[in-house]
Amino acid sequence: MCYKGKEKLLSEIVRELKVDAVVESSVLHVADQVRITAQLVLVSPEEYLWAENFNDRIENILSLQNDVAVAITNAVTQKITEGSTRKKYSVKAINAEVYYAYLKGGFFWNKRTAEGYQKTIHYVNQAIKLDPACALAYAGLADCYNLVVILALCAEAYALAGDAIRAQEILHQLRQLTQQRYLSPYWEALVHLALGDRETAFKSLALAVQYHSVTLVWLNVDPKFNAIRLNLDFRSCCTRWDGKALRIILIQ
Repeated sequence: MCYKGKEKLLSEIVRELKVDAVVESSVLHVADQVRITAQLVLVSPEEYLWAENFNDRIENILSLQNDVAVAITNAVTQKITEGSTRKKYSVKAINAEVYYAYLKGGFFWNKRTAEGYQKTIHYVNQAIKLDPACALAYAGLADCYNLVVILALCAEAYALAGDAIRAQEILHQLRQLTQQRYLSPYWEALVHLALGDRETAFKSLALAVQYHSVTLVWLNVDPKFNAIRLNLDFRSCCTRWDGKALRIILIQ
């Protein structure tokens, strides 16, 4: 996906990925029919090792994807004979409307924005309403709930890389998202610490202690806090959390 929309020569992509061959594919969708065209290309010397078209109705998209995967695997391993072909697994048909809703959710999830996050939840919930047994939709919903943590880790990474502006932009997105979804202040503390703002980091940790955040189980061992481990404010947070954790254990 990192090469999607980029104008790069096949030889450049192969060199960057350190592979000898690649699979190229395209998808054509007309009405309720889907065609997937896939081909295996050896780069040096350039040679088309295998190519095939796959056609089916949209409700059989999962089975169609399985057919493509099996065919590519067989082509790569050069086991095309009847005795060596891989087993074709049966995959149940999926409601086209459910799959469309799931795909729309995935599209907006990849935007990694507060607005996209809300639209993703809308579409995957729509898919679940249409088909309560759709595992793909539940997986998409789980990704949504985990997105706030992913964004926090991205903000921390940008801050550590010296890009404070991008880190602050992501923090702003997080504040929007956390108006509707919970994010432990523990993660925000890591971002502020990476930005060099210890005072705000300590405030976030204090909130995490106040909210009984389960992520605090890592507080005493997380190496990211090593630089401030001897700080009195940090030690105070650790002491307060240790006391709360002990009381929780005793109650249970």
